[in-house]
Amino acid sequence: MEAYTGFSYVYDRFMQDMPYEEWAVYIKGKLEENGIYSQNSTVAELGCGTGAFTNELARMGYNMIGIDNSEDMLAVASSADGQDYNSEEGNNRIIYTLQNMTEFELPYEADAVVSVCDSMNYLSQDGALDECLRASYQALRSRGVILFDMKKEEFYREELADNTFADSMEDCAYIWNNYYDADSMINEYELSVFIEKDGSYNRCNEYHVQRAYATGQVEAALKKAGFVNVQILEHSIDGENLERIYYMAVKP
Repeated sequence: MEAYTGFSYVYDRFMQDMPYEEWAVYIKGKLEENGIYSQNSTVAELGCGTGAFTNELARMGYNMIGIDNSEDMLAVASSADGQDYNSEEGNNRIIYTLQNMTEFELPYEADAVVSVCDSMNYLSQDGALDECLRASYQALRSRGVILFDMKKEEFYREELADNTFADSMEDCAYIWNNYYDADSMINEYELSVFIEKDGSYNRCNEYHVQRAYATGQVEAALKKAGFVNVQILEHSIDGENLERIYYMAVKP
């Protein structure tokens, strides 16, 4: 079973409450603190999925490169309306590319590499985080910024844990069986997605693996890759941040 196959086509419907706009405002502010303004700046997004967050930054004026290793997610992103934007800053286009986060390459240097919605937690294999950060370092111009979030270990341990979650709409539904191992810090979940078609439901099974990282691990990995000015940030939405921690660093 692969991740993000059938679920890709209903992903945005079940994720419609995700605060993409709030994340974009926060990240734009952090980038501007480092002199990266939307006009004429290029941002690469790792784990862009269906492009919901990519679109938010594009609307703000950034030239976007969306990177994902799921053909189905990118198919949804590429077919969505609004790939081209006439923002106040000028014409902007989103480029989507099928690549792995651990070994991606860009056609030109980016001003920033960003990732949201715990995409970086999918770097579950030993050494994968190091590889991703090295690739990000190579992709950035000098004084470029990397900024990403990760789910907190306590969220996996206390909220997801060994639980079952489910949700349904008129023509689709999913069942999520979650398992978390605190010793290995590996979170696994089996996802069954049901999509109505011609009066019957098609079932698609997916298997996902994520890894929790201690803040010290991530900070050390960023420095090992060559980044400086490493910051560990908290960002609250509606006064709460129960899920994620944010990391920001600079390529010298």
